Amino acid sequence: MSPIFVFAAVVGGVCAVLATVPAKAEMSTAEWLLQYRKGNAESRQLVEEITRATVNGMGWYAARSKVHLYCEPAKMAFTGSQLLDVLRRSSHESAKIVAGYPWSMALLLSLEATFPCEPHDRRWAKG
Repeated sequence: MSPIFVFAAVVGGVCAVLATVPAKAEMSTAEWLLQYRKGNAESRQLVEEITRATVNGMGWYAARSKVHLYCEPAKMAFTGSQLLDVLRRSSHESAKIVAGYPWSMALLLSLEATFPCEPHDRRWAKG
């Protein structure tokens, strides 16, 4: 048997196995909040840091694109626990909206609902 045929058979077998395993890129909001609530101090701190870093990335996007999806109060620096509280409150109030989304998308929706931008807000302007 030629090495090419063996390689193709192995790759095909791996692809067939991987196709039967459901892909999961990111935790749901419920899973993320449960991990935070049930975790030890170290894992809770990690969840807070990842949550804060995610919002930091959203801020860099807004600064670069000049499009703000939400408008937090001036001079407000969120902590990870504050952001998780926004997510938790929003997931209770709007369970139907955020239930089907990964936690980071639900967080963005929560921030948009909690800190909406006014249409006349200068931060909406492109350019």
